[in-house]
Amino acid sequence: MEEHTLAQADDAPVLRPLQVTGWGFRLFVAALLAVIAVGAYAYFTQLRDGLGVTGLNNRVSWGLYITNFVFFIGVSHAGTLISAILRVTGAEWRRPITRMAEAITAFALMVGAPMVLIDMGRPERLLSVFTDGRLQSPILWDVISITTYLTGSLLYLYLPMIPDLAMLRDRLTTVAPWKRWLYRVLSAGWRGTERQHAWLERAIAAMAIVIIPVAVSVHTVVSWIFGMTLRAGWHSTIFGPYFVVGAIFSGIAAIITAMVIFRRIYRLEGFLTVSHFRRLGYLLLTLNLVYLYFTVSEYLTISYGAQEHDINLVHALFYGPFAPAFWVMVVAGLVLPAVLLLLPHISTVDVLARVPGLRPLPIGVAAAALGAVAVVLRFPRVVPVQAGLSQISPDMVLLAAGVVGVLAFIALMPALRQRPVAAVFLASVLVNIGMWLKRYIIVIPSMALPITPSEWATYTPTWVEWAITAAAFAAFILLYALFSKVFPLISLWEVREGEAAPAPEPASAWRGPAALGGIGRPLVILLAAGALAAGAARASAASAPVAPGEQAKMPTRLTVSAPTSVEMGEDLMVEARLTTADGQPLAGAAVILFQVGAVGERVMARAATDEKGMASFRHNEYTIPHITLRVTFAGDARHAPARGGAEVEITGVKVPPSVSMRHTPGPLTRAAIFLVLGGVWLTYAYAGSFILRIARSERVGKGGASAHQNLRRKRPTERHDQEGEA
Repeated sequence: MEEHTLAQADDAPVLRPLQVTGWGFRLFVAALLAVIAVGAYAYFTQLRDGLGVTGLNNRVSWGLYITNFVFFIGVSHAGTLISAILRVTGAEWRRPITRMAEAITAFALMVGAPMVLIDMGRPERLLSVFTDGRLQSPILWDVISITTYLTGSLLYLYLPMIPDLAMLRDRLTTVAPWKRWLYRVLSAGWRGTERQHAWLERAIAAMAIVIIPVAVSVHTVVSWIFGMTLRAGWHSTIFGPYFVVGAIFSGIAAIITAMVIFRRIYRLEGFLTVSHFRRLGYLLLTLNLVYLYFTVSEYLTISYGAQEHDINLVHALFYGPFAPAFWVMVVAGLVLPAVLLLLPHISTVDVLARVPGLRPLPIGVAAAALGAVAVVLRFPRVVPVQAGLSQISPDMVLLAAGVVGVLAFIALMPALRQRPVAAVFLASVLVNIGMWLKRYIIVIPSMALPITPSEWATYTPTWVEWAITAAAFAAFILLYALFSKVFPLISLWEVREGEAAPAPEPASAWRGPAALGGIGRPLVILLAAGALAAGAARASAASAPVAPGEQAKMPTRLTVSAPTSVEMGEDLMVEARLTTADGQPLAGAAVILFQVGAVGERVMARAATDEKGMASFRHNEYTIPHITLRVTFAGDARHAPARGGAEVEITGVKVPPSVSMRHTPGPLTRAAIFLVLGGVWLTYAYAGSFILRIARSERVGKGGASAHQNLRRKRPTERHDQEGEA
């Protein structure tokens, strides 16, 4: 009885938020709902009046919406790093923080993915991605990868919650009826038996392995949307790893911010210790330095190349209209967080506390006042400015505010060195701000840069965009807050299991296939599926056998004739002749002319063959020096499909020929894509099958123990101090 009471007392800080809801939380939720309501009205205004109510234009078609999209997709990597990677590597200290990280992943994806829809003037046209999407389009890759990532993240969040949900089902008998029903349904009949534990561990291990490459692929695909566009600042081969590192960087910062807030509000100091923040601080510092390296490499490379568009972009970022956002990102988002994370190792900082007049509060107030003045001067239409003040440069005032702000930061350093959690928290907040600004200066300046001889485009977000942005952040916070009131933020069963766990095996120990944690079976099935897909690809290239009772279609031949070259602006005449294999013309057949481009085949014209099997096309929509034309016949009830093509050189065009794509993905490429996606979803199904096994397993009889009692009886209560663990 003593043991049970002690365990309940230890769990009390985690379970108390699920049982008690004060007026402060209700007012907080009401405030968030008010912000979301304003954002919903702003979006209704945008739907009613069109994108003209935003600052977007024909030159800058991506703005705050795509900035938010990239930011939230990056934040979603918190669960991948903290939970999946640390679980695979056996880092025992991760146990109290995994659930908060996994929840961030799910909610960030729920908020970030709809930003693409909001950016569309006609959101219903999203269906075209599914009906007319092509494998050559990075947009289609983005939809597939984010859908796969969100599904896997929700499953990976739910699996480790099952034992705790069963514990809530057995212990929280006084909560609202809808909560008791929810716990009973989601616990899936969990009773804590050895067999159920084995099934759960195998499912979690499988998901932990597969979710890592899925998460990496998501932000890589997001980077390809930029990197595969021929714009200065975007077309770079390092954008893939650059985006992935930035995503993990902002993800760690997000989980640290959430941990500190919930630790303070819910009194979780017994679970979230200083040791956790120290280790996460080391991870954040490491990613900070790596991201700083990528940033220096990016701008040094394009500056040294000295191409006109690149130099114009660098000047705009370093000295021009985007310089304030750029330097705030560098100083506040990269340099200051690194200093904060190194404070415990800089003993000379204590000397600053004895400098006369160096007090953080008055200096910080002065910096905030200067910043407010700079904002007022920057947006005179929002806040009226007197004629005398309008002559003051807002950039100079902002620079002065930055200098005074850095001075306030220096004055605050001795106090932060004595409070390591506060230092790591402040660093995480600065990183979040800096990474949002980084996404902004990735998206906007490259679109505003003139590609043809013209002026820079202008982009000023309107109240509609700011309201929707605020609503997105409010929705993310609201989802997280409601989650903390329904489900425990700490994975109690994992914490108790870690306290009783034996010493870990040496890293060099290899236990054979069992070390993969149950992932071996999906891998075998995946390899078998790959072999079948490869066989199917080969079979599709050969003639398909005729089903019994079905008449074989007559083979056809399509011959395309076109001039080898034409002058830019002239009409290009293309003729196609459709015949059977023995040379008989086919009349009245529908043929289609395609032009193969950088995003696949584009329909240029349609025609029907005459009595001689001839079809003529007139084509003058070309802007590149080399075009590939393709004419296809889809076939009919009696005749098999056929296709033909031609290559035409266009003289008088000055656009580089690199934008021409000569081919589309073949059967083997499509089979490889099917193999990868099929393998991921097969692993999801494999992990989900264990939930069904748990639900269908034998339940404990009337005299059996409850789930949490079973767990405690099997695991000793001896505690192991993890503060000194590496």
